Amino acid sequence: MERKEFLKSIGAGAALAVTFSCLGSCLREELDPNADEDASSGSNSSSTNSVPFTVDLSASEAGKLQNNGGYIIKNNVVIAKNLEGKYVAATVICSHEFKKKVVFKNNEFFCGEHDARFDQNGKGLNKNGSKGLKIYTTSINGSILTVSA
Repeated sequence: MERKEFLKSIGAGAALAVTFSCLGSCLREELDPNADEDASSGSNSSSTNSVPFTVDLSASEAGKLQNNGGYIIKNNVVIAKNLEGKYVAATVICSHEFKKKVVFKNNEFFCGEHDARFDQNGKGLNKNGSKGLKIYTTSINGSILTVSA
């Protein structure tokens, strides 16, 4: 192989490596609800979720929130009515492997991908939940539930 060909092949390989590195980082930021924590003030805000938002509890989309233990998923957020009748919300993206698999089950947040479990404050309840889960604030005004960071 001639020098010129060698340099071209290294250049293409380096460009490919940089591209994959950047794409991997962007994907992590999209899926990891805590990816931007290190870069700024340490807050749990994530630009990939459309928070704040509202849910009209009288609308059909919120039907499952009429019963304690029921949940819906909206804007990458799991919104649930816990067994005590209070509304709780968390990211749908599990901190274990950043899969969009979190639901509300047995009065806790649960990821069906690897059985990660989290309490309603986001604290991990087992090894796969050890990184915690991003929790959102909920407030209600009449039949309008607001989910905010």
